[in-house]
Amino acid sequence: MRFFVYVIGTRSTIYKTYVGWTNDVEKRLEAHNSSKGAKSTRGYEWKLLYKEELNSKSEAMKREYELKKDTNSEISLNTSYPRIIETILISRGIINEEVIQAFLEPALKSLGDPFALPQMTTAVDRILEAIDKKENIVVYGDYDVDGVTSLTLMKKVLAAYENDAITFMPHRIDDGYGLSIGALKHCIDEHRPSLICLLYTSPSPRDLSTSRMPSSA
Repeated sequence: MRFFVYVIGTRSTIYKTYVGWTNDVEKRLEAHNSSKGAKSTRGYEWKLLYKEELNSKSEAMKREYELKKDTNSEISLNTSYPRIIETILISRGIINEEVIQAFLEPALKSLGDPFALPQMTTAVDRILEAIDKKENIVVYGDYDVDGVTSLTLMKKVLAAYENDAITFMPHRIDDGYGLSIGALKHCIDEHRPSLICLLYTSPSPRDLSTSRMPSSA
């Protein structure tokens, strides 16, 4: 009989790992994902991060104990990257050689299909309509690294379509961080746009969940 020690990982609000031993890794993983495994693993979607074959049940149990003491430090991806990089990759569940390459050396061809995002076609059609009608477009984003990068890219894309879009970032002190009704009102009062392109993954619940959007937006 074959014996294995394995590490599985899942991402919820934080990244979680679980170490166990078994004589059938695939069957055990299926049990974890159907909430039939250990109680602490129930309710999560797990993927296999690492497995190691041992000669006996006692060796597998001993190895399980060793890995549970320090999961990441005992696992090696056998790459040419420094150990600290491997540790970070393992903690994020990135262990496949192809996925590692795409993560550390990203390329445009690796990007997913943007039209897989909800309502992307509707958004693109509306932006193209605004360009054709030479409407006043404001691109609204935050002042962090992601926000400034997104604003710059969107500004360049619209410029390629000969639309001189205005970029808007909320004031760090007056408007605070994130999307808010106050910042939107500030944007509308200052620029009077007919279209605002919001470069956010989600609205700020502190304002938008309890307030109505300005009618002119």
